[in-house]
Amino acid sequence: MSVRLHAWLALATLLAACGGGSSRTPTCEALAETIARCDPKTTQADWLGLCSLAVLSDACRKAIAAAPCSEHVKATPSYQATCFPPCGANPTAVCDGAAGTVLQCVPSLGGLVTYRCPAVCGLTNKQYSGTCGTELSGQTSVSGEPVCWCQ
Repeated sequence: MSVRLHAWLALATLLAACGGGSSRTPTCEALAETIARCDPKTTQADWLGLCSLAVLSDACRKAIAAAPCSEHVKATPSYQATCFPPCGANPTAVCDGAAGTVLQCVPSLGGLVTYRCPAVCGLTNKQYSGTCGTELSGQTSVSGEPVCWCQ
């Protein structure tokens, strides 16, 4: 992922959506349209790629959908804590192999992010092995924390 995408991810905190007040949860496609409209530095394709990586709660998506464009370009938007809860005292990554996700503290986002392992592996044109953790077949993760193992 490029530095630009990481910077945008921190700046826009991963979402925005069309219209507010709807009880429906905004889709990645709707969020991409709004982000591209609100932040000309980010394309719809950029956003769709980012949106596919992270698990975002309904509350997060709805909070962002209700925010005006001016909020999406702030360094710390009002919805940041809803989308990325604080890391807490022990910011160690946690793996959920059954769900194929890794929960990780990302200080640049100000909190916890849950990543989808199949999407993470797809960034390097690999397939998710079905395993996340600190080791696989004698290999150990570089960080010593749980990771998505790709093949």
